[in-house]
Amino acid sequence: MRSYPVSDFVGLAKARVQRPLQVLDTRRRHEYARGHVAGCRHIPLHKLADRIDEISDGEVWVYCGSGYRASIAASILDCAGKRAVLIDDSYGTSRRAAGLKEGGTDRRTRPSWPL
Repeated sequence: MRSYPVSDFVGLAKARVQRPLQVLDTRRRHEYARGHVAGCRHIPLHKLADRIDEISDGEVWVYCGSGYRASIAASILDCAGKRAVLIDDSYGTSRRAAGLKEGGTDRRTRPSWPL
């Protein structure tokens, strides 16, 4: 049985200063638009399998809002031979607590479906 490392946003903050890595945001477009980890790549989970070739070789830290979608994405990446690290953490509060900078935000962005 294969597995991949699991960490949190504090672990990501530490790893970013120690070595080169990629950060992948697997949330939906409107979630990403409201704020994301600065410098991350955005590929929503439902598009990841079709866009897997956009992920270069090397370590890929993957996150979502709470860890569920990121765990699925980490499995997809792992099956594709990528070196995934799952961030099993809450984006909203934990990213800030870890001191990770936020990328651009657009608070006007709304989901394209009725709530």
